[in-house]
Amino acid sequence: MKVRKSRTFFVLGIDAFAFGLFCAFFVYKICVLVRFFYMEFDLPHIRENVPLKNFTTWKIGGSARFFIEAKSAEVPKILSWANSKGIKTHILGAGSNVLIKDSGVDGLVVRLKDDVSSVKISEETVSAGAGVRLAQFVDCLAKNGVSGFEFLAGIPGTIGGSVFMNAGVGGSDRREISDVFIGAQLCSRKGERFWVGPDFMEFSHRKSALQSSENVLIFASFKIEKKSCPDEILKKTRENIEARLKREPKNRRNAGSVFKACGGVPAGFLIDKAGLKGCRIGDAQISGVHANWIENLGCATSSDVEALINLAKEKVFEKFGARLEEEVRFLG
Repeated sequence: MKVRKSRTFFVLGIDAFAFGLFCAFFVYKICVLVRFFYMEFDLPHIRENVPLKNFTTWKIGGSARFFIEAKSAEVPKILSWANSKGIKTHILGAGSNVLIKDSGVDGLVVRLKDDVSSVKISEETVSAGAGVRLAQFVDCLAKNGVSGFEFLAGIPGTIGGSVFMNAGVGGSDRREISDVFIGAQLCSRKGERFWVGPDFMEFSHRKSALQSSENVLIFASFKIEKKSCPDEILKKTRENIEARLKREPKNRRNAGSVFKACGGVPAGFLIDKAGLKGCRIGDAQISGVHANWIENLGCATSSDVEALINLAKEKVFEKFGARLEEEVRFLG
């Protein structure tokens, strides 16, 4: 009799535990749904589980838990809202220098979309929203007779990304965004805006203070060095773009340079001499045209690309004792 009672209590205990788990799961799901609908009420354009690969030049990556497209001026409100909800935010520009994990991105991804209407030109300065594409920016300046920004022609990305990475060109015509940068309006994760100057940015080769900061760039201002004939500027712009295209892979599913120059030596040179040009893992391949570029041959995953990145770092260190540092950013 005692055995039968103990078994009965044991079975009842299991049933109660299972029922408790079911209730907890049910309540969790209800909370997620309520939270999401509440979020939609606050931010009407937010979407859920949005694939991100088509928002990157590599065409690689999983989905964002939450996703919204916005102009730079709207970012402070979005960051303030996300902070009040305890939701982590990630900023995405043109997606030209980022590798998104196959598993996707938790939190809220904010994709910046500004047009040339945010570009403001005065006698001595020009400012633009962080989401303005560099191609639009350079074209707008050229048509308004503003010279000195032709070096940005052909560089994929946005104003925000160019300041974040201190984008530029090397070689004899070496020039970087820091050469023309005057200041920027930043925004904290709480939505607080403030202005900073060049000293705050601590620019160096493909680096700025923003890379180790939680602050987000909203607008940036640059100095106008000279003005010229629009036709001459447009001609120089086209020449720069054509020159870049000649030395770049034809496959556009890439993120440009993967590594920074190492001690003044181009990373592509070191990777080539390490015998890795054309090396392939899965559907990712170190370009046979430029060894510092990794191409997506069709169905590459972030794991394929990361494996090639790690292989390049390992082989270059083995051969030259040099440590390659990634220029691309990782998200997810």
